[in-house]
Amino acid sequence: MTRIESRGASPALMMGGIVSHQALIEQIVASILNLDGDTVNELVQKALDQKADLTTLINDGLTVGLRKLGERFENGQVFIPELMWGAEMVQQNLKALEPYIERDTISTKGKLLIGSVEGDIHDVGKNIVCSVFSAAGYKVIDLGIDVTTETFVQKVREEKPALLGLSALLTTTMLNQRKVVEALEAEGLRQDVKVIIGGAPTSGSWARTIRADAYAEDVFSGLTKAERLLG
Repeated sequence: MTRIESRGASPALMMGGIVSHQALIEQIVASILNLDGDTVNELVQKALDQKADLTTLINDGLTVGLRKLGERFENGQVFIPELMWGAEMVQQNLKALEPYIERDTISTKGKLLIGSVEGDIHDVGKNIVCSVFSAAGYKVIDLGIDVTTETFVQKVREEKPALLGLSALLTTTMLNQRKVVEALEAEGLRQDVKVIIGGAPTSGSWARTIRADAYAEDVFSGLTKAERLLG
């Protein structure tokens, strides 16, 4: 994806002065909404230099910024390239923060295993889900496209994810979402994983029909429902 040009650093950054931690958090959120990757990077580094609380930096800064960008996406104010760039900015900074995070201080919210079901080679929507869930603090395992029912079952058994995402973009392939749920039930694995389905032809009624736990109309409704399912 083509990188969106930076709009330049904020006056506070350019002056190099001490900025309150709350002001830094607010500037990070604003810079994510402006899709200004360079300034987000500089602000995060400044927060580190000033020994800002990492949990607050991640939860109230990076995550809130991405969530608000998602709201703009839902309202039609930004589109898929902007959303993906925002998610990429957040992911880059989370990766940069890893050396500063003690393993027991900030844990992942849960593990998401996801893939496009057998016969389906569409992955744009799935890739956005992977980026946003990863940026929101989930460990994401992406099985890719055209994933067989047997592979889903095997990976659920091996990885023991809290969440399983089944993507289908065709009316013909959405039937394989049902097959995965039924296979998990047959193998005695269903009770240990929450299943969320998504894709253009799917719906809440389809989710209930196949005994999935939730239907994600879009990535941020999916994120909200995942958090609700995991309590």
